Amino acid sequence: AHYNLRSVKERPDPSSETALFWHIPKSGGTTAKQIYQCIGKTLTIRIGVDPRYGHDQSDELVVFKPIEGKDWKTVNVDTVSEKGILRAEEMGLVASGKADIIFAMDVNFASSHLFDRLNKGRILSIFRHPVDRLASKFYYLQSATWERTYRPEWADMSIL
Repeated sequence: AHYNLRSVKERPDPSSETALFWHIPKSGGTTAKQIYQCIGKTLTIRIGVDPRYGHDQSDELVVFKPIEGKDWKTVNVDTVSEKGILRAEEMGLVASGKADIIFAMDVNFASSHLFDRLNKGRILSIFRHPVDRLASKFYYLQSATWERTYRPEWADMSIL
């Protein structure tokens, strides 16, 4: 898979490579998504396959604006799950040039399946101290009722 990626020693060239953001939970990935949305980039995030938008079952890549009045767009693929990455590979996501930045949690799997010697990627990420990540996750799960890992019993607990 490393042959499918540009070296950090090479100067970035958005016209010949696609950015692959390694989203490490609780390390600033959501903030990165918001920044790229703010500057009007086309992202691959889970909302792209949300059935509310009607593109989740399409056999063709569709770029669309999920939120009216906002400049950012998404592609109808989910590059967080292995199943979604395989679907994106089958649909020719990277070769299509439709995504400015691909968000994935498993960069090894994503780089092996989405990129090739002709359609290279460049990995980028944000790192955070592991203790800070765990503390953030602990407080997040106290109130994140929408998460399957939500822990209401932690609501009144503190790590201090």
